[in-house]
Amino acid sequence: MDQDRANILIVDDSADNLVMLMTILAKAGYRAYSANNGKEALEILNKTPLDLVLLDVMMPDTDGFTILEEIRRRHSMIELPVIMLTAVSDNEHVVKALTSGANDYVTKPYDFSVIGSRIRTQITLKKTQEALKQSEERYSLAAQATMDGLWDWELDAGRVYYSPNWKKIIGYEPCELEDTPDMWFSRLHPADRNSIVSAMKKMQDGKLRRFEEEQRIIHRDGSYRWVITTGIAVPDISGRVKRLTGCMTDITDRRIYNALTGLPNQMLLLDQLERLLRQIKTRKRHKAALLFIDLDRFKLINQALGMVVGDAVLMEVAERLSECIRSDDILAHFGRDEFLLLVSEARHLKQITDIVLRIKGRVCEPIRIPQLSEEIAITSSIGVVIVDEKSDSVQKVLQDAESAMQRAKAAGVNNFRFYSEEMYREVRERMTIESRLRKAIDRDELRLYFQPFVNIAANRVFGAEVLVHWLNPEKGLVSPGQLIPLAEENGMIVPMGEWILHEACRQYRKWQEQGLMLSRIAVNLSPLQFSQRDLLKTLTSTIQSTGMDPKFLEIEITESHAMRDPENSIKIMRRLAEMGISISIDDFGTGYSSLSVLRQFPLTTLKIDRSFIQDVPGDPDAEAIVKTIIAMAQILKFEIIAEGVEDVAQLEFLREHGCRQYQGFLFSRSVPAIEFTRLLERERTTARS
Repeated sequence: MDQDRANILIVDDSADNLVMLMTILAKAGYRAYSANNGKEALEILNKTPLDLVLLDVMMPDTDGFTILEEIRRRHSMIELPVIMLTAVSDNEHVVKALTSGANDYVTKPYDFSVIGSRIRTQITLKKTQEALKQSEERYSLAAQATMDGLWDWELDAGRVYYSPNWKKIIGYEPCELEDTPDMWFSRLHPADRNSIVSAMKKMQDGKLRRFEEEQRIIHRDGSYRWVITTGIAVPDISGRVKRLTGCMTDITDRRIYNALTGLPNQMLLLDQLERLLRQIKTRKRHKAALLFIDLDRFKLINQALGMVVGDAVLMEVAERLSECIRSDDILAHFGRDEFLLLVSEARHLKQITDIVLRIKGRVCEPIRIPQLSEEIAITSSIGVVIVDEKSDSVQKVLQDAESAMQRAKAAGVNNFRFYSEEMYREVRERMTIESRLRKAIDRDELRLYFQPFVNIAANRVFGAEVLVHWLNPEKGLVSPGQLIPLAEENGMIVPMGEWILHEACRQYRKWQEQGLMLSRIAVNLSPLQFSQRDLLKTLTSTIQSTGMDPKFLEIEITESHAMRDPENSIKIMRRLAEMGISISIDDFGTGYSSLSVLRQFPLTTLKIDRSFIQDVPGDPDAEAIVKTIIAMAQILKFEIIAEGVEDVAQLEFLREHGCRQYQGFLFSRSVPAIEFTRLLERERTTARS
């Protein structure tokens, strides 16, 4: 509103004062309103937009302080200035007025030149404050509306204002982060930091008026964002630069994404690889893997069918590759016909090999292009490098992956190679073994071996643990330690486990029919088998088909798996116990069982892990652990079997401290059924004699 037509309310119970002030204000060009009491003043305040109030302190019905209090409840000192009218000697009222929210005061009798001056001052201040507020609001709205992040560095104060969008670009809330330049510079990529710091210094020294640079800045999630930062130097009247101001624009998408396929370019992938490499070297993450994928003879497609068809092929291949990866992996379009795949976590070679084979299979499927009558066939050459703590740098990893790809291409189209030839041979060997393992049951190549459970006092066999070996035609006898992890990885563990369970029960019944009695036969269940929904159905079917009495069957599970989900383990164990099946905890002492949970397990036996037995007697820690497990088992009324007993000293230590049963090489290794049968027959003969 124009200052000359400002609305002013006069509140005074003196008619003479009202007339006089109304006349003066009207002559000065103001629009004046009058009230001779508080009630009238508040009514006008409710109806009329006012720019200033002249308020008498002393009035008969409602004093000026009460009205001032009501005004301040509705309006700030900037929104509606109030000048108090008070007696010349009334200092107490002056102080109270100013502390209660009055902007100024005028004493009686009035000096009209003073009143006019103070009214103009308050109106001008109000106008200025409103303009400033409006300007700030416009700036704030502009800062919010733009996608750019604004920054403003006050050089003398050493403070930098970062707009909410500036912080949002790097993943932070408006209230987070310090207002210092170091907060900004420390987040810049080391390779980009010197350039922008140097530009800022030149602007401060007056050697540079404006700058614009691209750089990388680290996001809250640890990744780097590509940004363009612009800045200008703002000098004061003397020409000295007092502030630097500018904006930061996020260009990550257009910088790091391929326009054709929409996949990230190599920048994003290599930034992520650098981050993973740091984590791997500090042992915060397992190994990773980088795949370099090259499309075989792609140039021929471009030359024969044109770039449009070539682009269509690339888009289809990109989509197929995207289907082959996990959510944590990154697929990048590296060159015209090259792609990079960063597998963020590579725990074992089989996982990587499976990904490679899946990619090769999808890529070589025929591609249909609408404008062509014939399908296009294409293959890929893939180089693989494992990223571990020995990896030197991002560039070296990339070079090694490309070298592996070149070796794959040299070996013929549709091939893959690991950077290490030794690793490649290991992968090929593993693939061959896995392929044969899938047919091992049908080819009757699996063999059950039995290791005796021995009663220490009688030195007699009372049971056996079932172990499976694989009679591989090329490798010979593959031990359980090699076979079981392989079967778990390729999914064979469930059908293999069912075969082992069935054959173990069948063999036990055969011994029973021969009069060779054992109090139990123990079969190991892998974590995957134990978690199968149809476990109880499988056990019931096996027991019925073999005629096995469940009271002679014992199921072994590892302590670590039992404690992974104690509630579920207890539920399954109780169902097994209801069937009459015994349960033992294998490798006890290596997990983190709590006594309260252990008491709830319907167990028959605890098996002390061989890692403790091998160090007794002689190692005080191992001795203490073994004695504690034995004592705990006795309290809980569990049987104890010590695993891996290999010498007499170990046996005597166990006998001395109350362990009554063991298994190990001291008595016998695991042996085939025919040898175990002879062992039982010898014991029967000895017992009769």
